[in-house]
Amino acid sequence: MKKILFSVATSAVLFSGAASADNFQRAVDYLKDDAYVKATIGFADVGLDDSALAVTGTYGKNLPHIHPGVSAEFDLSFSLSDAESTYSHSMGRGKLSASYVALGAYGVYEHGLDDLLANLSIYGRAGLVYTSFDAETSSSYGGYSASNSFSDSSFDLGLGVGGRYQYNEPVSFVVDYTTFDEVDLFSVGARYEF
Repeated sequence: MKKILFSVATSAVLFSGAASADNFQRAVDYLKDDAYVKATIGFADVGLDDSALAVTGTYGKNLPHIHPGVSAEFDLSFSLSDAESTYSHSMGRGKLSASYVALGAYGVYEHGLDDLLANLSIYGRAGLVYTSFDAETSSSYGGYSASNSFSDSSFDLGLGVGGRYQYNEPVSFVVDYTTFDEVDLFSVGARYEF
């Protein structure tokens, strides 16, 4: 009886492992079908004197069953350097610096311009973005210095426009302008289609 129970249990574990591997492979195949990744680098204006250097990574999924030009995109964007402003006051000088991290989900519509310029298309996108800001102020006066830091986060509408040039079958180059919360992000980069 123990041998029968052991063989049934072993068979169940092996079968569930094979089914799990099969389900995992189907999920990976679904994520790769009609999908692309995009990486851009650019400047983020957060309302201070100097802009921040920022990068964005994007996973996109074309949705041809809805419309050939429609896709969904999911972004992670963050500043590599702080945006800064310096100011003077009656007793000395001060500096304000800020950085951000943003997660966004967008609906995208892209339209090809093959009649005008081959391999060129333009797109617009809109979605919901969660943004987290960190800021720090520091000032010095009369030999003394003081600093203060604070954080804020919010959900906001994200809007973007851009252009894409199809270089070859999987690779294209992109120019993008996206605005959300208090961030205006202009970036350039590349897109790879699976």
